[in-house]
Amino acid sequence: MFLLLLTTTWAQTQEELPKFSQEISVSIVNLYASVRTSKGRPVYGLKKDDFSLFENGKPQTITNFSADITEPVNLAFLLDVSGSMQMEGKFEIAKQIIQRIISQLSKDDQVALLIFADGEVERLIDFTTDKQAVIKRMNKLKPYGGTALRDAIAYCNRLLINSIGKKGVVLLSDGVDTRSRLTMQIATDLAAKVELPIYTFELIQSKWLEEGKEKDIDALPLKAFAEATGGLYFSVDESSEQEIAKPCAKIFEDLKYQYYIGYTPEGAHSSYGKLELKTKNPEHRVRVRYSVIHGG
Repeated sequence: MFLLLLTTTWAQTQEELPKFSQEISVSIVNLYASVRTSKGRPVYGLKKDDFSLFENGKPQTITNFSADITEPVNLAFLLDVSGSMQMEGKFEIAKQIIQRIISQLSKDDQVALLIFADGEVERLIDFTTDKQAVIKRMNKLKPYGGTALRDAIAYCNRLLINSIGKKGVVLLSDGVDTRSRLTMQIATDLAAKVELPIYTFELIQSKWLEEGKEKDIDALPLKAFAEATGGLYFSVDESSEQEIAKPCAKIFEDLKYQYYIGYTPEGAHSSYGKLELKTKNPEHRVRVRYSVIHGG
């Protein structure tokens, strides 16, 4: 049996990925790594020999490797359509973000549209290369009801679970949760097991309105979901081209410029494994998401 705990090494500091701890029989561990410079620019063109992988400090053999930036992306938009999104132009900003991301995708990339409100998650359009179909359906939506953000995140543990490759969820919400049945801890734990990154956009971060009163928004939930899944968190306070373009470009780069690295644990033993993935350049920042293929 093999017990896995995954971390990643950054340039000057070391940041832990969400802890994955479970006794399993493992055939192969798949890592999807994004590499950036100290200034945040994506690094592509690296070869297998440019990476080093360690388990408990012991070098491991990378058995599978791919750096194909032309590999199609599967991207699901999870859109908050609750009543609070209608305030301060948040819903219109969310639609602008979706359209901007779609405009950067290639013809072979697939997108899906899901919405959540009043404790329900509905898949309006399944994965398709017809991006205009997603935009047309999105433009017909009108916000309604309350928000069940944590429940919607929990739904993601069944989304894309069987597909491989470059995949992710873009969650757009104002972070206000009024209807969830799940606790924050349970929802975060479920999100961490999804094995795909959740990119979260918090819209109009500073305040929202309720019965004529302004209230501060808690950024913790959306940040926590992004961090727990190896995604990225953004806050957008206005619909300016510059504020929307930058995070959309980061998501596109994060998904497209990924390196796939596979390795097979040695033996079938019970151990406490700590993995480190790094490049030869100490200034590179490496972010990783992972999946585990169970053996017999």
